[in-house]
Amino acid sequence: KNYEFIVANAHLHWNPARGDVKLYQMWALLKATERAVSQKSKEKRAVIICGDLNSLPDSPPIQLVLDGNAKVSAEIYGQGLVSALIRKSKQILFPQVSKLKNVTRL
Repeated sequence: KNYEFIVANAHLHWNPARGDVKLYQMWALLKATERAVSQKSKEKRAVIICGDLNSLPDSPPIQLVLDGNAKVSAEIYGQGLVSALIRKSKQILFPQVSKLKNVTRL
């Protein structure tokens, strides 16, 4: 059988004080990946997300990949810093993404 795979590569924003930007960038990457997957046939395929994510393992951008959503809190990015945008809103301003299945962290 033929197998397909989709590779999504990103270099997320570097600044730990702009975790909101990283979270949005990851969301946009996942939405683009969802669109690419939905346009392909229903054959077996894998998605590989790679790059310099500039995010700690327990941070919201990684949480978004693993769980399909991310929690907003005072320590939102696992780095102790929150942008003014998130501090004011206390909510995520974009829809949830599909939870990925069989995620393997390297």
